[in-house]
This record gives sequence, structure tokens and C-alpha cells, in this order.
Amino acid sequence: MKTLISHLSSLISIFSLFILSLIFHSCISTHKISHENKSRIKKAVISSITKGNAAKNMYYHGPSLIGAFTGVLQGPVTAELSKGEGHAISFIATKNGILIEEISKEALKTELNKAGNIEVTDSEETVDAFINIEILQYGYSIPSSLHSTVVPILRLKVSMEGKSKELIWQDSESLLTINNPVPPEKPEELITNPELIRKTWKLATDVLAKELVANMYEN
Repeated sequence: MKTLISHLSSLISIFSLFILSLIFHSCISTHKISHENKSRIKKAVISSITKGNAAKNMYYHGPSLIGAFTGVLQGPVTAELSKGEGHAISFIATKNGILIEEISKEALKTELNKAGNIEVTDSEETVDAFINIEILQYGYSIPSSLHSTVVPILRLKVSMEGKSKELIWQDSESLLTINNPVPPEKPEELITNPELIRKTWKLATDVLAKELVANMYEN
């Protein structure tokens, strides 16, 4: 009975995450780059990367790791793990210089430069537009109630403004547990091997960056 209740609870959490993503996406208006702006905007800079309220703390829905590292982890990591697995994974990522903000920025910059229509530079001088990235949510979740592994989840909002603060582009994309192409990882290995955090976040941001850039222009 406890196992069944646990599975039902997991399914509800996964379904709730999906519904919330749909609600957030529907609340964000999409503004594609017009034909006029496509020919006018040739150089841009990513001027800001922020976290929305839901992304202040990393999301985690997966196996409990409390007690899994008894006698192995000490100090701050143990303290963070006592607050929750998401706190521990986030703490270890930050400690190792693995920041979702920087990974998201690099993914979008790379994809835009690859597309070739807009050059993204690191300097605000002589640019035509300014790009803002907002991380609406990020973290890890089990793909289904029967899994002991987790996949990264991520929701990004991107906007581009001209020199006069006029809106040129705005869109959002989500990577959830459904149809998630990122290979799942054991959550305990994310804690003991921080490079897996970097790897999964990079794969997740690459997926969303491709989606955003592929749909940024008017038909």
C-alpha cells in the first residue's frame, strides 16, 4: 500500500509540473522577430540573466538521499542535504563553479552564432539589441514514478530589446520529464560527481536554445 501511495504521489507531482509549465507558457506572450527587424538586427549582447521566483531554489522530485551518505559526506554538504536533495545538488554545483545562468547564456550564444543571422558579442558597444534570459525553473525530476534516476528539467524565457527598449523578440521553452532526451542519472552520483551536473545542465540548455532559435523569426 505504501508503495502504491508513493507511486501515486510521484505521478501527481510529475503531472502538476507539466500543468504548471503549460500555465506559465500560456501566460508569456510570444513575439517573433519581424522581417524588418531580421534585416536590421545584426549584432546583439546578452545583457542580463536572472532567476524567476520559482527558480530561487532548485527544484527536485526524486529519490530521497537522506542517510545515503552517512559517514561519507561531511560539513556543509551534509547540512545542505538535510534541507533537501535540491539544496545539496545546488550547493555542490555552485561550489564547483557550475552555474545554470552561465551554462544557459553560453548555450543561447552558441546557437544564435551558429544560426548566423545575429552575431552575439560580449561587449555592449556597437550592438543593435540586448538579450535578456530569465530562468523560470530548473532542477531534476524522476521521469516516472517507477524510476530511481532523474532527468534535468528547465524552463527558460528569452527577450530581446532594441536600443529604444522596444520589444523585438520574446519566447519561452520548457524541458520537462515527458519526451526528455537527456539521459537520466542517479541523483547520488550528481552529488559525488559534480561534472554530471554540468553535463546534464548543458544538454538541457542546448535543447532549449535550439528550440528558441529555430522559432524566433516570423514566417
